[in-house]
Amino acid sequence: ILMKISVAVCTYNGEKYLRQQLDSFASQTRLPDEAVICDDCSKDSTRQILKDFAAQSSFPVNLHFNKENLGFVKNFEKAIKLCEGEIIVLSDQDDIWEMEKLETIEKKFADPEIGLVYADASVVDENLNILDKTMWQYVNFTDEQQKKFDSGRAFDLLIRDGHFLGSSMAFRSRFRDLILPIPLDIYY
Repeated sequence: ILMKISVAVCTYNGEKYLRQQLDSFASQTRLPDEAVICDDCSKDSTRQILKDFAAQSSFPVNLHFNKENLGFVKNFEKAIKLCEGEIIVLSDQDDIWEMEKLETIEKKFADPEIGLVYADASVVDENLNILDKTMWQYVNFTDEQQKKFDSGRAFDLLIRDGHFLGSSMAFRSRFRDLILPIPLDIYY
């Protein structure tokens, strides 16, 4: 089953890793149908990197340059609202994706009962060396919580714990109204 996949990305002074992140989108075994990128008033070369990428991308890249700084949460809300796909995949500006990420996500969403996918990730240092803990270990997403998540209690865990990282999530756009607005007090 083919579905339209949108990638929502927020940037702010992200020049250090942004090219690698964008290249990882372009290297996917299943390309995104669109990337919606909202820049939050970057002062480094981020905007030019984005323009260069959009000009040569094989998939649509919708760039939005904020006139005033919205902050991390409101910028992500904007990007999510602008996505047109049935599936919205979130990405931070310093993520580098495995080549099969979108293909794997699409396969998971082939099951119409799946509304949200939350993936683990390798954590790296500033030189992109993989550290000894995964992201789930850093945020203390325990085996017990993973079982609850898999059994359909993801929403309870998200609301109660509030420490899931959006950058490793994908969700059906029909749930956008349940997610937005993103509460400002869940980030620490």
